[in-house]
Amino acid sequence: MEPKQIPVGTKRLNVVDVGTGPVILLGHGFPLSHAMWKYQIDGLANRFRIVAADLPGFGASPASQTPISMRGLADTLAGLLDAMGVTEPVAYCGLSMGGYVGWQFWKHHRDRLSHLIACDTRAAGDTEQVKRARNISAQSVMKTGANPVADSMVQKLFHDSDSASKQTIVGEVHRIIAQTDPASIATGQLAMAERPDATPWLSEIEIPTLFVVGEFDEITTPEEMKGNADLVSGSRFIQIENAGHMAPLENHVQFNWELMKFLDA
Repeated sequence: MEPKQIPVGTKRLNVVDVGTGPVILLGHGFPLSHAMWKYQIDGLANRFRIVAADLPGFGASPASQTPISMRGLADTLAGLLDAMGVTEPVAYCGLSMGGYVGWQFWKHHRDRLSHLIACDTRAAGDTEQVKRARNISAQSVMKTGANPVADSMVQKLFHDSDSASKQTIVGEVHRIIAQTDPASIATGQLAMAERPDATPWLSEIEIPTLFVVGEFDEITTPEEMKGNADLVSGSRFIQIENAGHMAPLENHVQFNWELMKFLDA
């Protein structure tokens, strides 16, 4: 199904809406688009209604006219559900930056959630060192453009990114990043730098929660995510084999199986 543009307040979001059944709302990573969920869109729509939006400024969604924040992005996704007439609680699945949005979605819209899936993401806020690095990156991308960002990021996002079996998806992700407006990349970096530490919230989460991480993720390590999972009562923790930070793309077969098993339970 082709994406459609859906008005949400003063914004317009590019959205894929496919399938029938319980709703899974997908939140993409930085600086990507809904296309990173292509295997979940294709593989799960026979069991679930999949809603995958490009966040403002990414993919084919126009940039917001005001600075973004993780809370603001969560509010926008809640507004999207309203605009689509989705009233039942949904399963929210977010990767990396999408996971940061997920904590805010739970904090401020928890009645909209049936399940929470945190993929290759962290609860802790940035250290001062990381904040400085994000600010430098935000300034740099406005001078150099997005292509150098794509060059450097794909090496970090994937495990064994040079392997023949992953060259296609690595190339696709590189193109998505390289085509992103540098201003949106800069805005995203600044928004992530200012996000709050969600770690104190984890012990309060009472809905079914799944933590999923690539076994070779060096950005959000399995050890860090297991520590976060231990703080959420009754949560499940899964490592995806032969995957780095982009687990849903790198090993979609295991990822989709674990997601379906979790939602069915």
